[in-house]
Amino acid sequence: MESFLLLALDNKGKFLIDSVSLNHGVAGAVLMKLTILKKIKVERRRVHVIDASDTGIAFLDQFLHYINASQKPKRVRRWVHKLAARLKKRKYTIIANLIERGILKKDKNKFLGIIPYTVYPTVDSSPEDEVRSHLLDIIRSKKEVDPKSLMLLSLLEATKLSKALFSRRKEHKYARKRIKALTREFETNSIIHATIKEVCSAVITASTSAAVAVSPRSDE
Repeated sequence: MESFLLLALDNKGKFLIDSVSLNHGVAGAVLMKLTILKKIKVERRRVHVIDASDTGIAFLDQFLHYINASQKPKRVRRWVHKLAARLKKRKYTIIANLIERGILKKDKNKFLGIIPYTVYPTVDSSPEDEVRSHLLDIIRSKKEVDPKSLMLLSLLEATKLSKALFSRRKEHKYARKRIKALTREFETNSIIHATIKEVCSAVITASTSAAVAVSPRSDE
């Protein structure tokens, strides 16, 4: 979750993607993290809680208990949307933690000197640099892929943040193919593969819908 948010911010503290994509991306990261911790599993496109005990991460436990309180398993797409709605404000809990640790800072700016807005510039780039370096090594076949990194790469692709990692068109094109190939290799791990497939599908749908909603009509 922290890695996704760090990569979603530029060095000046502005988000690189729209709020809908961002919130759905963090929601996807929450479900992926709970899968890694073996708290939930995706089966037949639905989220099933397999261990409702606390993770030790207060922010994550809120969502685990929220999912567990459901009377019956819901589709992944439904949970991505429901968690995204809650993350409009709650994602700032993660950012506050990053600020407290000296990784980011909070600044207030004004657009045209009138409209106030908040940015979160980087103070210590080493955590983000480490994540970037690790992901790049995986794409370039210098390191073996692990479930956590594959989920993050897939989420970056789903929210179009992979462009931030691979700015050159040729490299970005290769990276997209590599992510798909790595995901296929994980088909033997049905839980990981199912989570990536269903979560990313839901995130892509939400992001695409948001883009269409703000696009001008062709007949105007």
